[in-house]
Amino acid sequence: MVARQVLRHWQGVTPPLLSSFSPVSLAAARDEARELPRALLVGDVPVDWREQIDRLDCFALHCHYRAATQAFLAHAAAHARPVLCYTVNRAALARKLQSLGVSALVTDRLDLIPPAAAL
Repeated sequence: MVARQVLRHWQGVTPPLLSSFSPVSLAAARDEARELPRALLVGDVPVDWREQIDRLDCFALHCHYRAATQAFLAHAAAHARPVLCYTVNRAALARKLQSLGVSALVTDRLDLIPPAAAL
């Protein structure tokens, strides 16, 4: 199981954030290694996203950037839930998402996305 391997190999350092499209895998990670942070990975944000991440004891929600609407991001912020967006490969889009409150971005093009402080 991945969670056990992470616990064994990441002792003494900040553990990685486990992110998965699979609620079954996230539940197994929660049951095996509750101390590891987890995030539910989705394409579109489900209507019951908060219930899902609460049930799985997830730290955050990861979604496709197109699903990160202003209303959703405001709702997530109001409930202190970080949102990561993937796959952002344009600086203007990164700036917009950051201004809306996205916590983190995934990109394939580090050469096109400046550090957050420069956005």
